[in-house]
Amino acid sequence: MMGGYLIIGDFQPSNLARVPYHHLPDGEVYTYKQSYAATFLASGLYRAVSMLTGMANTRMLTPEGTEDDRIGTWLLRKSLTGHYLPQSRA
Repeated sequence: MMGGYLIIGDFQPSNLARVPYHHLPDGEVYTYKQSYAATFLASGLYRAVSMLTGMANTRMLTPEGTEDDRIGTWLLRKSLTGHYLPQSRA
């Protein structure tokens, strides 16, 4: 088998969000929250195996949570076969 697994753990917003970086509250530094798993899934090379959600402030696994506190952990599987058409040799 060619491929493997990828684990992504990060905040899990419902929408794209630009958030002031809390470690530098007086600076104009931002973090950009998005579903990074969606980037890999859009390539067509990965498929979702599992996804867990939780809350960052309590470190509890739960589907509940506010937009600012929800975290997600994705397990993606990558396959390098079956996605491409074979090149004909004429």
